Amino acid sequence: PSLKTFSPETLKTARAIFKDINGKRWKAAHRKAAQSGDPLLGSLVRWFDLRREGAHGFEKITTFIETHPDWPRLRTLTSRAEEAITDATSDTLVLAWFAAHPPITTKGLVRYGEALLRQGWGTEGAAVIRRAWITGNFDYRQERTFIARHHKRWTREDNWARLDRLLWEGKLKTARRTIRRVDKDHQALAEARRRLRLNRGGVDWAIRRVPAYLLGDPGFLYERLRWRRLHERDDAREILAALPFDLTHPELWWTERAAVTRQALSKGDTSAAYQLASSHKQVEGTSFAEAEWLSGWIALRFLHDGEAALNHFTRFYGNVRYPVSRSRAAYYAARAAQSLGRSELAQSWHAKAAEFPTTFHGQLAAARFKNRIPPSLPPDPLPATQKREQFNARDLVRIVRLLGEIGEYKRIKPFVIHLNDLVSTPGERALVANLAHDNGRPDVGVKIARQAIRNGVYLVSRGYPIPAQFDREHPKTPLLLALMRQESGFDGFAESHAGARGLMQIMPATAKNMARRLNLPYSKARLITDPRYNLMLGRAYISSLLDKYGNSYVLALAAYNAGPKRVKRWLRSNGDPRSSEVDTLDWIERIPFYETRTYIQRVLSNLQVYRMLLNTPQTSWSLENDLHYRN
Repeated sequence: PSLKTFSPETLKTARAIFKDINGKRWKAAHRKAAQSGDPLLGSLVRWFDLRREGAHGFEKITTFIETHPDWPRLRTLTSRAEEAITDATSDTLVLAWFAAHPPITTKGLVRYGEALLRQGWGTEGAAVIRRAWITGNFDYRQERTFIARHHKRWTREDNWARLDRLLWEGKLKTARRTIRRVDKDHQALAEARRRLRLNRGGVDWAIRRVPAYLLGDPGFLYERLRWRRLHERDDAREILAALPFDLTHPELWWTERAAVTRQALSKGDTSAAYQLASSHKQVEGTSFAEAEWLSGWIALRFLHDGEAALNHFTRFYGNVRYPVSRSRAAYYAARAAQSLGRSELAQSWHAKAAEFPTTFHGQLAAARFKNRIPPSLPPDPLPATQKREQFNARDLVRIVRLLGEIGEYKRIKPFVIHLNDLVSTPGERALVANLAHDNGRPDVGVKIARQAIRNGVYLVSRGYPIPAQFDREHPKTPLLLALMRQESGFDGFAESHAGARGLMQIMPATAKNMARRLNLPYSKARLITDPRYNLMLGRAYISSLLDKYGNSYVLALAAYNAGPKRVKRWLRSNGDPRSSEVDTLDWIERIPFYETRTYIQRVLSNLQVYRMLLNTPQTSWSLENDLHYRN
């Protein structure tokens, strides 16, 4: 439980203040905070108030930022400060501010450049104005004003740099306003790129108008590639084969290359798929890792070239540091070594993968390691007494506890997330996760634990919470907890862009159907406001999917994430993982959606952890059983 560090009077005042804040009665909130005599309450009200758009002046906001350097969301406040600069704001103040805090908004860049120009810094000011034009985002009225004032300060080349950026970013409406500011040849090029991106009529006409010397424009090639891929045309491969090595926007190119590679694979053209993947031209980052993994997987599972696969997986392993990626690389390196008959090397790689017991591939590797040591979870780190005392003395910790005490749970998250950025030791990270959990935000505790594990710190108790209302003995409990951890992270208020709601992220239409089956009244609002209701409907849905697919976790989870219609299509194209003739791991990896592939693996790895935490009978090596369930 949270520490009871507040007097009844303080809690009463805080509740009254937040009643005013929630009612947008800001003057009343400030007055109550001032009367309380507690400086922290005053700072808290100012922090919430200053984040409002257009509500305060430049000096007021910047003063708060400089006097509260350890508070969260300072980037938001900085944006508000830049937006608050007016023609009446002193150039001296503006230049002093930007000397210490480089602009982060378009308006900030413009105001900085104009202040420099007024104070006689012509070259520097013009350079900032040019940068604002090339990199900035204006609405229609802002753009007209800016052009009228400053159009003589940039060149046609700058116009093209801006237009090229907008087209890469898919900001087509703004790009269309800029097209007339470049020469006729580049107008034709930009129009072709725009039409290709829109995937509408007139594409061939627009392409024919592009001059020959611009046909190699990277943005043009990218849009042609994307268009051909969307239309599943094999000639998309021709563009990829001719690309230079030094590409801009490498991750966008990789997304298209990966999709074309998978299309070739689905058509049975495995050699072409390998050639496409292995000539990826990526040099670092996530896209490099994914490219090496996909190349290795195709080499191993489709071309049966263990040596090539091992090389790819070894490079993959050497270029990643997060447990999910390292365990995946090591597990597949072990499989490649095994295919070459190199058992000792395979065991060495399995041991590397098994170092990560909460990951999908680490759990698989543990089952295949020759010693078959039962899986175990590391204990949470314990903070030193001095660190605990220092932590409890922080203003942000006191704020989180105050918000928890008065039931303002929705306002806690930014303070906890920022606290996590301020601490450094494993024990302190455990304190942050505990703080979130103990003050009504187990979902934020999960988020902290996920971030911690990337640095090799395991916070199992907060990363895998078990709410008190769950029946620990019920056979479905581990699966439901595993689902909730992946779906919402235990955030009962979660809403996805697609419209999924609550703990189980159930879609309203699905929830309505489940409510009808259970003979319950349907309420869309209760999917957010009533966790038990959401859980009941989500449990009914996953149970119905398990029944539908003969208790296959893989198929049920694929359907929960992507829908039964898509699963039906994948069964038709990729076979049935319940059959002994189909490798279940390969079936998962052949799913065309990255999100669904990852989702299945994450839920199944969560499931193993929850079985360990709940001491269920299936704990030992149960992931293999979950994957290879047969009717």
